[in-house]
Formats: sequence, C-alpha cells, structure tokens
Amino acid sequence: MSNRFEDIDSSEAIILYDLIAATYKIAPGKTLLELAIAGKEAIE
Repeated sequence: MSNRFEDIDSSEAIILYDLIAATYKIAPGKTLLELAIAGKEAIE
C-alpha cells in the first residue's frame, strides 16, 4: 500500500468535497425561499 496520492486521488477528493459543499448550500437556500414565500422580511 502506498502513502502517496495519485492524480486520480486528488481529483476524486475535489469532486467529493464539491458534492458535500453543494449539499449544504441547498438547505439555507430552501429555507430563505420558504421565508420569502411566507412574506418574511427578516430572520429573528
């Protein structure tokens, strides 16, 4: 087993990180949309 990262390892890590980050961005966006539809102008 090698302790060195190959190019493919780096590429897969970047893709996985991007997918995880994108998932976390959906929740606040959905919440803001729901608040806007409900007529809220501020979050307390």
